[in-house]
Amino acid sequence: MKSRSAKEHFARAGSFHDEILLFTHDLFLQVSQTTSCNRHHEVQERLARWLLMMRDRVASNTLQLTQEFLSWMLGVRNQAVSRAAKRLQGDGSIRYSRGTLEIINHQRLELTACVCYRMMKARMNNQFS
Repeated sequence: MKSRSAKEHFARAGSFHDEILLFTHDLFLQVSQTTSCNRHHEVQERLARWLLMMRDRVASNTLQLTQEFLSWMLGVRNQAVSRAAKRLQGDGSIRYSRGTLEIINHQRLELTACVCYRMMKARMNNQFS
């Protein structure tokens, strides 16, 4: 959609307008929740949350992710991601090797994830129900 057309539809204050505002609101909620999560929760909990969120979005248990990318997404050093991934792999939640991460026990990973995952998922499920 061209920006001019989007602006015209938005200015009409119809359903497009409402959906854009709802999306913006939800995006700010997610950013706020993630910021709080990054401040208050351990790397392993945050990694579990992030992996579950990606799994929900791509509907696959196999994700192509490097430690460098994960460290950037979580705002920590590669070593912290490596330690957290090893713990998740050790407890049977994931299998991780050379940029390929596979979630092998979704329920165990969800138990490890901080409460932020359940809050964000509930919000998304309520919005699309």
